[in-house]
Amino acid sequence: MAPPTESLHIQQRDLQGVKAARSFVNQQLTAWGLTDMADSLQLIVSEIVPNALIHAGSDVDVRLRAFDDHVRSMYGIPAATRLCRHRWRTARKATRRRSTAAVC
Repeated sequence: MAPPTESLHIQQRDLQGVKAARSFVNQQLTAWGLTDMADSLQLIVSEIVPNALIHAGSDVDVRLRAFDDHVRSMYGIPAATRLCRHRWRTARKATRRRSTAAVC
């Protein structure tokens, strides 16, 4: 069985999307019974999402995937974006978008 996965799409320049992303993380982790990870993932979302919205000027896809021992949060942003490249693992997707992932 595949791990539970949920996603949220935030439109370009929607600065209220940051609040929506934090709420999405909190709601999903609560639903999965993983509230102990909420603070860390909300902090990550609070850094990555506004940077993508403001500096990359693009839509952002936030995806959470729950595993037995960790949660992976992934952020789909355009390939030109260099956000947190030195700190987070990145992987190129076929859609020419860059996906930044953080594991808690």
